Amino acid sequence: MNESSYLNPANMKAQCDAAITKLKNDSEATYALEEKLSAFQEDSQIKSEAFDALKLQMEDYKTVLQTMRTANDCDIHDFQFLKIAVGFQELNGGVILAKKQMQMSAKQFNEQKAAIYREKARKATSATTRFNYNTKVVHYEGMAELEQKLYDVWQEKENQYDGIESLTSGLFAEGTTIRATVESALDNITSSFYDGAYHPDMNAGWRSEIYDIYFNRVFRISESGELTIDMEEVEKIFRKDAGEITSAEYDVLALAYLLADDEDLAVFMQGMMGERVDYNTSWYASTMNYKVYSEWRIDKEKLNEIRVRMKAYAEAELQVIQEYRIDEDKESARAGVLQRGAILQRMTLLDVINQIGLFGGEYEANYPTITIKKRESGEMMLEINEGRIVTGGKPTGSTLRNSEVVISATVVGENIGIVQGKYARYILTNYLGGYSLENDAGKFAIGKMKGKVTPNSQSIKNWANRIKQIPGKEKLGEALGYIPVVGSVVKFGVDTWKNKEKAEKNVKFVEEEISDINIAMLCSGFDCCVSFVDFDLTDNNGHEFYIYKGEQTDSKITRFNEEEALKEAFSKELTSDMIIKSPEDVVEFWQRIQSDDDLSSMFDEILANK
Repeated sequence: MNESSYLNPANMKAQCDAAITKLKNDSEATYALEEKLSAFQEDSQIKSEAFDALKLQMEDYKTVLQTMRTANDCDIHDFQFLKIAVGFQELNGGVILAKKQMQMSAKQFNEQKAAIYREKARKATSATTRFNYNTKVVHYEGMAELEQKLYDVWQEKENQYDGIESLTSGLFAEGTTIRATVESALDNITSSFYDGAYHPDMNAGWRSEIYDIYFNRVFRISESGELTIDMEEVEKIFRKDAGEITSAEYDVLALAYLLADDEDLAVFMQGMMGERVDYNTSWYASTMNYKVYSEWRIDKEKLNEIRVRMKAYAEAELQVIQEYRIDEDKESARAGVLQRGAILQRMTLLDVINQIGLFGGEYEANYPTITIKKRESGEMMLEINEGRIVTGGKPTGSTLRNSEVVISATVVGENIGIVQGKYARYILTNYLGGYSLENDAGKFAIGKMKGKVTPNSQSIKNWANRIKQIPGKEKLGEALGYIPVVGSVVKFGVDTWKNKEKAEKNVKFVEEEISDINIAMLCSGFDCCVSFVDFDLTDNNGHEFYIYKGEQTDSKITRFNEEEALKEAFSKELTSDMIIKSPEDVVEFWQRIQSDDDLSSMFDEILANK
């Protein structure tokens, strides 16, 4: 504090409020401008190379607008803090320091007077005189003590001002730094437009600086030198509306999601939830029905922003693995496969969350109940709550069902068929155990059931040949060997089954298991990666495949498309999306060409890498 220091809390708070309002208005203006830029970019009627270049420039301007909002948000936060920090007391440096000086001078005067009369009392020869002098000593000492107390009051005011100054000295530094980055970005963007086109400098410093702004908020260096994730900052970012989260923030969130401990993944899931809906109802329908819980629907925009970045990580890792293969660096390639497997498993978790869509939790809780654990086997356990209706007596708490989803560790290439074969054998053994398999019970026909394809009689007739072409054929053979095949008909005993309906139900069950094996064989042959997911939900108890590209998937697809006869029979070029998103259609084609020895041989050779 000095003589010119002055703090008027009322005025300061009013100034803060005015600044906050202006910053919010500025941010709203950037949203409006960004929407106009996006609308212009998406105008399908304008097509030219110059327009494409202009769209790139607009995209960079949108990044700058987002960063400007971040700077505004930083300043708004600091203004809000400043409003609290200044307190309620007016502090005038000129008055406070003058009062301090006055009180100190008065104290020193009284101390000097007390010393003088103390010396006189010591020398006094008369008891009456000594008493009078001692009385004056007590008086001046009391006055000195009072002046000290008054001095302390003013000193406390000075300390209060200095404390506020110290507490707020770092405010607005982050916003200032971000604005400097914005200025640098604008200069670079402007100078990158020449010769009628935009030539973006992808190595410009402002790009990494913008990323670092968000990276340094979320990632911290611990005392031991380890990189840690500030989960509170992750939650803070997720609390914003999806459209308010900047592209750079999504980049950092995706990296944090990739590196987070398994137990912390639930924070990301909870952060991607939309508005809460509360239920606390009861009604009469032969007996009392109660519905007491809260429910959240997934915010697909937030989830998709994270997933698209996870996909980019997975694709980049795949390229690195392929380069290691070219360099014959087997150890690094093996490490890369494990790393990519972890990335794909977390992508699958996002896909599962997206598929479930709706999550329950305790009534009026802040977040839905979500727990994520990792088993020693590498499986990921997703435990959630689903809202349910209960009947009878009034419940004492929320009416929730404990549900679970198991996501396997990523399975690669030939292992896909082996794993699914083991699964099918286990399921069939338990489902059909105790029944003889002798009499005809039904035939398989091509058709989609719940998104799956069942093999026809011709495909079953050629099943053994296909198994020979697929890695892991021994294990698959064991699984399929459980189902006796005679001629072109699958046989099941009905001697212990009481009616045709039950027989048909069991045949359908086996059809679905064989269909899954069929898809697994396709994925093995195209060297895909798969996460197997088992659901235990109210409306889903399925076993599902989440399919991703593998090291040789693209090369095998290229080889397929180079075979004109195969491409003509398929009526179009094969793509990775067809295998990943519609494997049953490719399986159906595979089954259809079994009657053509040349086509089936070509296809099998591609799958077997011959």
